[in-house]
Amino acid sequence: LRARETVDQPPPPIWGAHVAGGTHHAFYDYGEGFCVFSDIAVAANVVRQRYPEIRRILIIDLDVHQGNGNAVLFEGRDDVVTFSIQCEANYFSKKEKSDLDIELP
Repeated sequence: LRARETVDQPPPPIWGAHVAGGTHHAFYDYGEGFCVFSDIAVAANVVRQRYPEIRRILIIDLDVHQGNGNAVLFEGRDDVVTFSIQCEANYFSKKEKSDLDIELP
């Protein structure tokens, strides 16, 4: 019976979104780099709250600067993974630790 229930259930939905750069520098209590709040963080939290079948979210940040705000906002959470690719010599503020950071020359 358990095997039949598993087969009859559709897989969890796969979601994707593209958000213009710049919102990834906002923290809990202040913003940087023209970022007042992180709409990416808001969207990820809303999805986790409204769609419990979605167990993990991957944020891929391809901006020239590190997504330092999102790295801090999701630090220590297993349900949201932050992956940031940035220029190694282009930091205007403190570098934070994403789940995965790749620096390019």
